[in-house]
Amino acid sequence: MNKSENPVSYKELVKFFFPLAVAPFIIGAVHNIANAAIARLPAPELSLAVFTVVKGLSNIIRAPIFMGKQAIISLVTDKQSYNLVIKLLWFIGLVIITLLFLLGYTPLGGWVLRNIIGLKEAQQIEYGYYSLKIIFLLPLVELLRNNNQGLAISLKKTKFILPGI
Repeated sequence: MNKSENPVSYKELVKFFFPLAVAPFIIGAVHNIANAAIARLPAPELSLAVFTVVKGLSNIIRAPIFMGKQAIISLVTDKQSYNLVIKLLWFIGLVIITLLFLLGYTPLGGWVLRNIIGLKEAQQIEYGYYSLKIIFLLPLVELLRNNNQGLAISLKKTKFILPGI
């Protein structure tokens, strides 16, 4: 930190931090709303159980995307570094989207659900495919969100984070 910079006031700190603190609350609420919707589907127990298993598998595969925001905050100092970081994040994202697509739309998904995850019944596999077909686009949304949130945090414009969620 440069010593020539003015110290941050509590008002500025709260204005910066509040949107960051509220964001996980909103994201958690959305997850609960999604679970409530899934619970209203036919066979709610099976739907919730399989979706949770598939979401866990997808979280493992999508893990590199979760660090996109931190990469932007830490590594971006100018337009050139931004372009470099974004190219890397989009490359990783496209690899992950492709993998999730293959799991949701090819026999590879059934093999993974049966042999790695341990689902046995045909209906479990079928519901797993439904979940994978929906989840495969999630990395795209997360890439866009992390990119914009990382830039907003770097520029100390966190007021834009809540509307973006």
